[in-house]
Amino acid sequence: MNLLIVDDIATNRKLLRVTLEAEGYHTLEAADGVEALQILARETVDAVISDILMPNMDGFRLCHEIRKSERLHALPFIIYTSTYTSPGDLKLAENIGADKYLTKPAPIADVLDALREVLEKKAARPMPAAQAVEETYVLQQYSQALVHKLEEKNAELKDALDKLELAHERIVEINKQLEAFVYSIAHDLRAPLRSMQGFSAMLVKEAGTALNEAGRDYADRINTSAQFMDAMLRDLLVFSRISQQRVELTSVNLKTVVDSVLSSLQKDIQEKNARVESSGPWPAVLAHEPTLAQVLFNLVSNALKFVTPDVPPLVRLRAEAQAEFIRVWVEDNGPGIAPDHQGQIFQLFTRLNNEKYEGTGIGLTIVQKGVERMSGRVGVESIPGQGSRFWFELRNSP
Repeated sequence: MNLLIVDDIATNRKLLRVTLEAEGYHTLEAADGVEALQILARETVDAVISDILMPNMDGFRLCHEIRKSERLHALPFIIYTSTYTSPGDLKLAENIGADKYLTKPAPIADVLDALREVLEKKAARPMPAAQAVEETYVLQQYSQALVHKLEEKNAELKDALDKLELAHERIVEINKQLEAFVYSIAHDLRAPLRSMQGFSAMLVKEAGTALNEAGRDYADRINTSAQFMDAMLRDLLVFSRISQQRVELTSVNLKTVVDSVLSSLQKDIQEKNARVESSGPWPAVLAHEPTLAQVLFNLVSNALKFVTPDVPPLVRLRAEAQAEFIRVWVEDNGPGIAPDHQGQIFQLFTRLNNEKYEGTGIGLTIVQKGVERMSGRVGVESIPGQGSRFWFELRNSP
């Protein structure tokens, strides 16, 4: 015996199919009323179990079309729905000729009982006379049901959107409080750290001869740790500032920012005997100039910091137009980044090769946050042993 299951949700069809086939029924499936009519045109079907709310053609309309058909008008039809459950919906189902009306999720025993009932009563259902008044009345009821359901769904959607907006506002407020807390903690902790640095340096200087080698080593470690923590807190302050500050995008000349950043890093460039190549042209972009300068500063300083031993750093900066965006490249000849680490390097406190290179693990997180605040994207291309090519995209300035 063939049963046609009509439901736009595949999981619902599968659950019903498995249950019915376990009872010895053979099943066919359709995702909406249009597909169901196509199947009915070529297959022999003994009963239909249909949802109501579906695209293209819903269950009400499918039942109505079946009852108008000279060949299919006697076909048993069970409505199985979780959305149309009001007394008016039940009345409409009766008017269009549905044999049974079940509400999801119904116990499987109820579904099987309904099937047996409609199949036992299957007899030559008389072909209803085509009366324009009845047709118009049914369609009017059908339209009213659809409008009512649409109003219900709109109300549910509005309620869900209101709740989502409240939740979003709450999350934004919590994030602001968290960022303000981080800023406060980072700012307040720097004072005692500077005291630790100062006292440890004074200890080595004034009592150096009285300290044995182990004592001097301990003092140096205290100073080194305090310097690292101070650098980390300084980067956290930068990250917090970029996250919280108001960012207004204006037309910014890339060349001006590049020249300023390279000028501020001139001492590091000379100390590392690095070669920095800046290739124009440098178009204008929509950006927040202080944030853009911080992004470039972090990328170039990383290129100078993460270098292959005994190899002078080579850093290349260039820009290229890509449709509505300008992509800025910062390329180096460093050790490169393994593929499985490339997705992690923009995460907070991620440090690769901790023993070899100094760093707080915050610099690239600042880069990503800064670029995102300017409505851009950031990424990296790298091959271990062949250097890295960091890039970020900002919109063209009109």
